[in-house]
Amino acid sequence: MAEDLKAEILASIREDLKNVIRDELKSALADEISSIKNDLQGLKTLIANDVTAIRADMELVKTDVNEVKDGLNTWSDEVSTLQTTVESLQKEIKTMRYKSRLRITHNGNSREFVDHRKAMDYAKQILMEERPAAND
Repeated sequence: MAEDLKAEILASIREDLKNVIRDELKSALADEISSIKNDLQGLKTLIANDVTAIRADMELVKTDVNEVKDGLNTWSDEVSTLQTTVESLQKEIKTMRYKSRLRITHNGNSREFVDHRKAMDYAKQILMEERPAAND
């Protein structure tokens, strides 16, 4: 009987120790889990704030990109207009060059000049050649 009592007391002590250890572990872990939950909640809040800030920045970037896109479209239209104008002016210059040819006829010889300076030089040469003849 003493053995049974001893075994019962030991079993009771073991059960009490097991319960005390379990309760202490639960208490210690509960504090840690609570601390971890608080840390995680703080991180969730930070992440949510960062996501909100990033979304706001992305909206600004989208707005900037759209403005640049609109500007490029406008520039593209202006470049097309300028190209058309340049082509028109080039045609006009060709026409004007053809119309602005100078013809100098002297002693039955006729010469055509596109470059007005060359025409002037030719005219001066003719005058210089005739000048000595005029002095005779």
